[in-house]
Amino acid sequence: MKTIFDTLTLPAFRERPGLYIGSRNLQTLETWMQGYMSACEDADEPCRLETPNGLPIALLRDYIALQEKDRSVGGIAYILSNAANGQNEAAWARFFTHLDDFMRLEIVGVRRLQVTDGMKQFAASQSGHFEIADGKEVPRVFKMKTLTKRLLSNGLCWVTVVETDQEERIFKEPWRYSILPGREADEAIMNWFGTAEWEAVR
Repeated sequence: MKTIFDTLTLPAFRERPGLYIGSRNLQTLETWMQGYMSACEDADEPCRLETPNGLPIALLRDYIALQEKDRSVGGIAYILSNAANGQNEAAWARFFTHLDDFMRLEIVGVRRLQVTDGMKQFAASQSGHFEIADGKEVPRVFKMKTLTKRLLSNGLCWVTVVETDQEERIFKEPWRYSILPGREADEAIMNWFGTAEWEAVR
């Protein structure tokens, strides 16, 4: 089954990306990637958006931002253009370097955290974010059931959340990035929920 990474790692794509996406422009690449992601989501085929090691392409932008120490909200094209001082070929080279590093990441462990009512109340009191549900004021995070932290081979991790009647999704609430060093993730969760007692799943 062909994935987005199969295309991005083709030698021919690296040599002449314009033949595949229309122009040798990182903004065009970003638009093409977004279209590919939307098509796979609409077709309910998220596996076409994962590396062979199971990392979703949704993490790639934040991974690049983290490596480039870019704290903006800009996309891949913006981040790499700034890092390469506006030089297009240098920006493309950086993209493929980061892509290769991202492709090598492996999931080496999984941890799970049950979100208790006390944790939800703590988070709401810290942020002041409440909402009305069934006529009652409840913490904005009241739907959260569990958090899952996937540990990566280079010390990074990403956290996902499962909510009532919803699928698992990437959890970015306490952070600017969706992928970050494990210690920072634990500190963020502690600050957000008041605890970070992860249970080892594997």
